[in-house]
Amino acid sequence: MELLRSACGVLVLAALATAHVNHRSSCPIPTHPMKGFVPNKFLGEWYVMRAFDPDVSCLVFNYTTCGEGCLRVVETKKIDLIDNIGISNVYQTEGTLKIDGSEPSEMTASFTTNPRSALYTVLATDYTSFAAVYTCQNVGLDALPLYHRRDVYLLARDRNTPVTPEVVEQVSAAMVANMIEDEFAPLDHNSCQSAEEADVSVNVSKIGQRVSSVASTVTEGLSKFASSIAGIFSSSDPDPASGSVSPLRRRRGAHF
Repeated sequence: MELLRSACGVLVLAALATAHVNHRSSCPIPTHPMKGFVPNKFLGEWYVMRAFDPDVSCLVFNYTTCGEGCLRVVETKKIDLIDNIGISNVYQTEGTLKIDGSEPSEMTASFTTNPRSALYTVLATDYTSFAAVYTCQNVGLDALPLYHRRDVYLLARDRNTPVTPEVVEQVSAAMVANMIEDEFAPLDHNSCQSAEEADVSVNVSKIGQRVSSVASTVTEGLSKFASSIAGIFSSSDPDPASGSVSPLRRRRGAHF
């Protein structure tokens, strides 16, 4: 079972890297973020009803406060790739949202599974029924982004209430104002399971920490192995006094 958890953890880390839409150059910064955004009214559970090129289902965001100018978000989801091979799963990842300046709707997101920060901007919300959140992350060198990964999430407080045309119109208007293309696809919230019901339930943030620890151990092991190999070849050098050549050196000079 532990092997199954580890394998699924690797799969989910790969899925997280491809769950957005990629575009050339650096992230476009929204020019019309929501004005007068009140973070405390935004707290609680939101269901993601639409997103850009989603490869997950049952995606839920839960926002809590973590101090002045700080929100914490826990994302819960089901990875379709794993579910399609008959393994029901629930994955969680955690992030911190820091308010950048005078406009609370403009934040910077940091997730434990990703070393790069991302733009995290609330475009519109009425706090009680819908919200639209824009995220974008540059990929490449710090001073030279090669491309960016972006997404817009259409959120709802109730997963069983269909998205109304009025909400779609408001979100579309916010995206047009910020020059963001509509690349929405619906998310499925059927057959969602709790962590207790799923075959696999993993906090991806902890998996990410474990992978980092394992990578460090592997690197150390490879370094020791390389040193031991170097020692073998070093001990196989010819003896200057005898003029003899070791079997290893003789072999390296042979032709096959």
